[in-house]
Amino acid sequence: MSENGDDRPLRILLSAYALSSARGSEPGNSWRLAEGLARAGHQVTVLTSTRYTDEQQVPAELRANLMIEHAHAPAPRLLARGHVGVYAGYRYWQRQSVRTAQELLAGSPNRFDVVHHYSWGSLFWGSPLTALGLPFVFGPVGGGSTSPREMMGLYRPRDRWMERLRAVAGRSLRLNPWARSVVRRSAVVLAANSDTAHLIHRLGGASSLMMPETTPHAWLARAVPDRYSTVRLGSDTISVIWVARLLPRKGVLLAMDIAAKLPPEYVLHVVGDGSELERAQQHAAARGIDNRVVFHGRVPWESLPSLYDSADIMLFTSIRDTTGAQLLEAASTGLPIVAIDHQGVHDYVPMEAGHLEQLDTPETMSAGMAAATVSICSDIERFRAASASARQFAETHRRDAAITTLVAGYRRAIERHRR
Repeated sequence: MSENGDDRPLRILLSAYALSSARGSEPGNSWRLAEGLARAGHQVTVLTSTRYTDEQQVPAELRANLMIEHAHAPAPRLLARGHVGVYAGYRYWQRQSVRTAQELLAGSPNRFDVVHHYSWGSLFWGSPLTALGLPFVFGPVGGGSTSPREMMGLYRPRDRWMERLRAVAGRSLRLNPWARSVVRRSAVVLAANSDTAHLIHRLGGASSLMMPETTPHAWLARAVPDRYSTVRLGSDTISVIWVARLLPRKGVLLAMDIAAKLPPEYVLHVVGDGSELERAQQHAAARGIDNRVVFHGRVPWESLPSLYDSADIMLFTSIRDTTGAQLLEAASTGLPIVAIDHQGVHDYVPMEAGHLEQLDTPETMSAGMAAATVSICSDIERFRAASASARQFAETHRRDAAITTLVAGYRRAIERHRR
């Protein structure tokens, strides 16, 4: 029973900038949330961009409960390139999304019970949808994580300055009118990690911690490979997988340094592409491990399970990351995880699921993470315990559990708005 005794299905306006049924990360998470809410009986209208429109086919049985509305707002041509283009495009879309929402409300003022800004969720950009004057839920929102001082040397000089500017912007968030406004006007704020929760507190708000990603149901329905059904000790090859877009903040160079410290039978599989690809390839060659690193490039999301199945352990080396959808993907296949003990990893990934390395210099961390990788893969009992813990971590973040939490938050927001 909800706080106000009302358990009827809700009418939800869900803001999701990128929406896709065929991808991982934020587009896929947004789709799974919208679909899950609709399957739970709620009426969901998703406000999204015109990206991935061919990947937004609503199943016939959900068409009464799941509607998609597109707000089209390309950035001016002068602002349409690089990082500036990405953020300018999003900001222009935000402005148009309010107009689209107002048009939806014009003929039916009581069309929605609650508005939820789900993705992109960042304190820096806030959400103009608070102007609709309806019960408002924000998040799980990121924006609080910064690159640790110890790891700044992994960036090129230009990227290092960008990260420093970002840290300054975080410390000055109280001067950001978008951030102040969204925290003040939200009935419920969900923080994607504790770093962001601290920033929300500094803005005078309160938040609950919630991982923004959920484990895809289809992945949990698959059997976990028994990677030690035969004795793997002394195997010719042990596969280590690293999955991410190759961006400076993802720490692929640290992964190369870890691979260089692993025994010859360990092969690192790098899945993803991006601006750091050439630099990573050069780094591998300089370390003399280019014959033990396989660059797969961008792989379709539906092909990822087979790559995880064929791996023995996962590396997650992000210098700065809110959380990481690939953590749940890998964990759902029972892969032990070796990662850095900070940001979203610290908040959600259990130490028993593999190994979480304490922050230190890249040299010290690469040595520690390499040693942990070998230790896990050389000990059958430790491997199996880590694999079971990883799978339990993935099970804990099922979509159904997230939807239960969100619906409770929606009802709380409605009740607070009434008061």
